Amino acid sequence: SATGTRVFIIGMRDGSFRKIEFSGYSNGVFTGRHANLDGTDEVNFSVDKANFSGKRLAYYNMTTNEVLDLEPAEWDLKFTRYFQLATQFGQTREYPFTGILHNDNSVDVAEARNVDVSTVDFNDYSDDFSDRIKIIGTDWKALNGFSFVIVEDLAYFIRSKEDDIVYKLIFDEFTGSSFGETAFTTENVGILSATSEVPSSLTSASIFPNPAYEQATLVVDLATSLPNNGEAQLTIYDNTGRQLTEEMVELRSGINQFDLPVGDLSSGHYLVRLNWGTEQFTQSLFIR
Repeated sequence: SATGTRVFIIGMRDGSFRKIEFSGYSNGVFTGRHANLDGTDEVNFSVDKANFSGKRLAYYNMTTNEVLDLEPAEWDLKFTRYFQLATQFGQTREYPFTGILHNDNSVDVAEARNVDVSTVDFNDYSDDFSDRIKIIGTDWKALNGFSFVIVEDLAYFIRSKEDDIVYKLIFDEFTGSSFGETAFTTENVGILSATSEVPSSLTSASIFPNPAYEQATLVVDLATSLPNNGEAQLTIYDNTGRQLTEEMVELRSGINQFDLPVGDLSSGHYLVRLNWGTEQFTQSLFIR
């Protein structure tokens, strides 16, 4: 639980001002109140997290006193404005910033500073991926006098939790909070998990031969039986994360062998992934 200690002044769209206090948080419920600056027209409100299961954000309309669910079912990045403690022009206080939040249900993010953004390798940051939703935040730009400039030696890597594909995000331009226009470039740079840990339900898993030529076999030793007749998905990707083949296979307790369709693959690095239930195994495959 927590108790609120601050009062904020909110500028409304009609030009008026209201003060708002977040009174506390207990048992998953936020409580607060807001009023005119002279204390009149006080309104109490509450927001219950249980009504936003699986969501990162809840919304409250101070004009209509409505709690709203506006978060889309699927999203990765949110470009928004929020207040953050900072020192500007010699004063340290809460300033409004244009920043970016990420949805930690779908992606995580790693930050690469003081790098050549054209050549930086995401594999060097494989241990830095974080769920903290303000990793990108606001400091990809810096105040230079009365305008902002982009931090040019900064890149972000965004990893999809669904398929481990990594995208590089580079900011190109920011026109300032007044206009709110942000220009950026994204690039698919590959898959993070070249070889994943063997899940507890597997005794072992490997590909042979590896490197391979014309034929390869995935061998997995499953320790337990699976529901749904042991149905699993076997997929091959290239090193940019592009899906090349997909087939459904039967995965049973004990030793399983699956011939991989590699005859038409050119020389290079590939990723083989086996998915079943909520588990998966990924391993690199090299074709000579």
